[in-house]
Amino acid sequence: MALTRIPTEGIATGAVQATDLAASSITSQTAETSVQDADVVLVYDNSAGALRKMTRGNFKADDAAAMALALGG
Repeated sequence: MALTRIPTEGIATGAVQATDLAASSITSQTAETSVQDADVVLVYDNSAGALRKMTRGNFKADDAAAMALALGG
């Protein structure tokens, strides 16, 4: 299947709602078996109430800091 990229400016703010994004948008993608810190993951930012992207490197760093805090470190 050919991939068509839509320029960011071509999507109006609020045009895509959570109910418009099917689980298969993620689950039907090709599995990745190797990862790099520059890879990007999708996260939900609770304080902003919005989806955000985050690099794996930043995600790992935040996760490690949270784990250290949880363990009293």
